[in-house]
Amino acid sequence: MDDNSASRRYAELLKDLPPSPPTERAKSGVPTVRINGVLAASNVDPVAEGEKFARAVDVEKNPNLLVYGFGLGYHIEALLKLLPPNGKVAVIEANRELLSAASHGRDLSNVLDDARFTLVTGAGDADICQKLSSILSDTQWQVVIHPASFRLLPESFSELKRTFEMLRTDRRFGGSFGDQEHENIMANLSAIASSPGASALFGALRGAPAVLVGAGPSLDRNLAFLDRLKGRAFVLAVDTSAEVLNANGIACDMVVSVDPQPDSASHLFDSSAPLLFMPSTHPSVVARFAGRRLIILKEGHAFSQKTRELLADRGSTNAGGSVSCVALDFLARAGADPIGLVGQDFAFNKGLPYNRRTMAGFVSEPFGGAEGEDAAGNFTARADLLRIPTARGASGVTHANLFGYLRSAEEIIARHPATAFYNVNSEGAAIRGCTDIFSQGEAERIFGVGNVPELSLPEERPAPELEAELKKLLLEKE
Repeated sequence: MDDNSASRRYAELLKDLPPSPPTERAKSGVPTVRINGVLAASNVDPVAEGEKFARAVDVEKNPNLLVYGFGLGYHIEALLKLLPPNGKVAVIEANRELLSAASHGRDLSNVLDDARFTLVTGAGDADICQKLSSILSDTQWQVVIHPASFRLLPESFSELKRTFEMLRTDRRFGGSFGDQEHENIMANLSAIASSPGASALFGALRGAPAVLVGAGPSLDRNLAFLDRLKGRAFVLAVDTSAEVLNANGIACDMVVSVDPQPDSASHLFDSSAPLLFMPSTHPSVVARFAGRRLIILKEGHAFSQKTRELLADRGSTNAGGSVSCVALDFLARAGADPIGLVGQDFAFNKGLPYNRRTMAGFVSEPFGGAEGEDAAGNFTARADLLRIPTARGASGVTHANLFGYLRSAEEIIARHPATAFYNVNSEGAAIRGCTDIFSQGEAERIFGVGNVPELSLPEERPAPELEAELKKLLLEKE
């Protein structure tokens, strides 16, 4: 593609590319290229290969495609042909040598000029990840990975690679729900229909300090601080930390539970605090909070899409990953400021996945030995374990799933630049956008001087007609 045919939108972006590697002709006569011995497109028929790739993507399920890999553009051309007018294709490409081969070897003006197409590249890992975070914040995407391009992702882009690996398995980007979730939703229909929505509290904590309490190892060292916050900050506990707070006589103002499995029920107790739940939360949890419940929907989830006309006023979240991410997104939407993260480690501290009281309910020994970092800090490599920087400037260990949750939390924080976020007395992962504080005195100065507003919670009202309509929708055959 010469400069005259290049899209004006991308002329500036493409002008600083490195020299193109030599291209070769596939058997069908169109260009292909090898970089470090890896073919970026078929050496037989790249066009047919691209069309096959595109047909495997379900653009009807979700026409907003987040694609890693521009390759030589054959599969992008094919995707754009299949995409409806309201669809989007955002393509991330870190290998600028590959982009150079595509832009010099082919005329791709039809792709670059398409208003549905966005190309993201950059000089380094942090640059592209920042741009990717911005893209993720405003759309529910279907994640697509072009295998050849992914194999050519430069080693220096390790964070980008991990991020896409997490996105590929993140439930935010799926459109269906499994048998367990379906069973839970059917069992929760009465509560779903009768419970007021989280939207009733969006903005209700504006300017009030709030603390999100997770069950990570650093919760142990923050219990005294939390005990002194009563009435001075809004305390929101995830289900696995609620039991620990209760055992130490610490009241919380709300509990959040989203797990479709029954495990979380074992950590709950009789409480006057309201429950924030999702339709697929295990019914044994939902039933324990009768009369004190608020529902929040997951944006992009099949249930939310099916029932959007009936439940449009309930409020939703686009937070992915863990219960902590949903809770953090809720606090931000409620307008709390500042927001403190306690026990949100996203890492294994001295071999522990949870604080010691919570961990006693799962396992009897620390996570260690052949499975990661032991209590002495010795690390044994495993495919699903990652090294990450910690809040205290050291190197720590996390699991691939926790890494995905960390990135989700960072995305939520990035969407609220006017809100102050603090990571309180943690030895876990460094959290971008959070100020680390390690003094309980400083934490009390920040969070212990507020005046938490009296929340007016809407009453739960039986809604048999709405329940019947929801049931009818869910039982309809696709």
